[in-house]
Formats: sequence, structure tokens, C-alpha cells
Amino acid sequence: MRQYGFRGKSSAGEWHYGLLAQSAGFPGQPIAGMYISNSVGAPYAYRVIPESVGQYIEKSDKNGNEIYEGDILKSMHTDLLYEVVFNGRYAGKAIGNTMTYLHDLHKLDMRFYEVVSNILEVVNNGL
Repeated sequence: MRQYGFRGKSSAGEWHYGLLAQSAGFPGQPIAGMYISNSVGAPYAYRVIPESVGQYIEKSDKNGNEIYEGDILKSMHTDLLYEVVFNGRYAGKAIGNTMTYLHDLHKLDMRFYEVVSNILEVVNNGL
């Protein structure tokens, strides 16, 4: 059975994990934006930065960390960095290379990859 889950960062800098909802801000709705529900099940959701939202890809890295769309993975074999992107299927896109390589992450042995950052952190702070 497929596991659905999302991650998003609030403007306070905290990461939240859960289900994703979007509000248009109509009367009776929360302020327009994207929200991640809390994992406890209480009726509360955190407003998150839309560019930070990533879906769980049902894989974990060599340390057991869940991998989300937008994560930066490091190959233990080559030291290359890959951004996790959705291209009809989850794929890794090489970073810092003039060529773009897409690898089907569902076919790779994730014991040799480690989450080292995410694209939002790279854009805001550099790698």
C-alpha cells in the first residue's frame, strides 16, 4: 500500500510533516496558502512556504531518513549531488554538472545515498 506524506517548512523555520491541504482563503476557510496537517490527528495544520513542500517518495537513505521531493542526495560512490525531482516518476537530477542526469530512484540502492540538504536550503544559503 502506498504511503502518502508531505513535508513543508513554516515561515518560523520549522519543518512539518503530514497531509497537504491548500486553502483559497474563501470566507469560512483559513488564510489562502498551503498547509501541512499535524501528525497527531488534532484538527490543526501549519501554514507552510509553498516552495518548501515535497512529497515523500517511499524511500529512505542510508541512515534511515525519509526522502522527500526537493531533498539533496549525495552518492557515497561518486560524491555527486542529486536533487530529488518528479519527472513522471521520482528521479535524481545531478547538481553542479553541465549535463542533467535523471536516475529512477526506485531502481537505485539507497544504502549508498545520503540526504545532505534540500533545495530550499540550497537556494537560501548555498550548498
